[in-house]
Amino acid sequence: MNNTEILNYLGKTMEDSKFIWRSKADYLGIMNDAQDFLVEELECLEKFDTSIVLVANDFDYNMPTDFIKFPTKEEDYNIGQVAVGTNGKVPLDPTNLRELALDELNWRGAASGTPQKFALLQQEPIQLIIYPAPSTTWIVTNGSEVTLWEIYRPAAIAENTLQPFTDSTRLRG
Repeated sequence: MNNTEILNYLGKTMEDSKFIWRSKADYLGIMNDAQDFLVEELECLEKFDTSIVLVANDFDYNMPTDFIKFPTKEEDYNIGQVAVGTNGKVPLDPTNLRELALDELNWRGAASGTPQKFALLQQEPIQLIIYPAPSTTWIVTNGSEVTLWEIYRPAAIAENTLQPFTDSTRLRG
């Protein structure tokens, strides 16, 4: 079933098959909200991505625009959601900014070195914080790749596209 068929079925289900009470754009918004809700709750679209590149002495990086969250279904095993170095050779321990500030009083001014922890700064765009910032020596030795295990947002549903979830045939959850 393609998106046009789903949209028409939704209109019929709502007894608005001629789109009088709500426009097609409104129904597409409902479909997109439902798609985002399902992906976030079921964690059914996940990927590993290496689109972030480490920069020496830099601790904050923009997350990919399709990032929703890190998987939570493996709650006892959060290490590995973020790994740094070629082929993700160094998994980082998760933390949050409050714990980081309590454990490392001057974490923003700390010397660069071997990355050990990561946190998310929830703002627009979402920021990945890596502590300590990687040193030049560390990057030269280990590589500058950042590997993310993430739940991602699929492309927005449009009337003339084929299927929801960016036509993914590998939904998990």
